[in-house]
Amino acid sequence: MAAQCSACGACCDPVWYAYSPADLRQLAERTDSADARFAVAHWHPTGEQSDAGHAYRCDFFDAVTRLCTGHDERPPICRGYPWYDDPPGTRLVVLPEPCSFRADL
Repeated sequence: MAAQCSACGACCDPVWYAYSPADLRQLAERTDSADARFAVAHWHPTGEQSDAGHAYRCDFFDAVTRLCTGHDERPPICRGYPWYDDPPGTRLVVLPEPCSFRADL
């Protein structure tokens, strides 16, 4: 049975994404991607980079409660985390240490 989200907030603090801020802006301008438009509007680069990509701070993440304040309106990129309708473990995703989805690996 697949793991359930434990609402630890680690996936959003920070949000790690492969695209740079410039790449995200370009994607949002050239495609009809709701994810890219959401990211450009609500994710702010922290300047941190790693093998996981670029780190962003999301407007909707509440650092005190560790919850998303826009959970019901979140875009597909957030709604599908981490497997995006693929079987667990088949998609290359860097899971934060406290993430309960690590149990699926």
